[in-house]
Amino acid sequence: MVRKSMMAATFAAGYVLGARAGRDRYDAIVAKAQELWRDPRVQDKVSQAQDVAKEKANQVQAAAKEKLPRTSGSGTSGSASASTPAAGTGSESVP
Repeated sequence: MVRKSMMAATFAAGYVLGARAGRDRYDAIVAKAQELWRDPRVQDKVSQAQDVAKEKANQVQAAAKEKLPRTSGSGTSGSASASTPAAGTGSESVP
């Protein structure tokens, strides 16, 4: 019985010490990540990436509009078949 209680106490002490060390390391990693994120050089690159993404999004939107079939005023397309599911219905298949 003493052996089991000694093993349980050892396990508990190891768990507590390990959890504290793990939390300290986690906090150090979070602090370093926040410091890195606030770096002006990083923020400059983030801004550049956002600008490029906006530009590419506009290009993709323009290309998509060119490829979409023209629709009549009734809101239906003559090239779409009646069996084609509407967008957002949840019946689309995933490739």
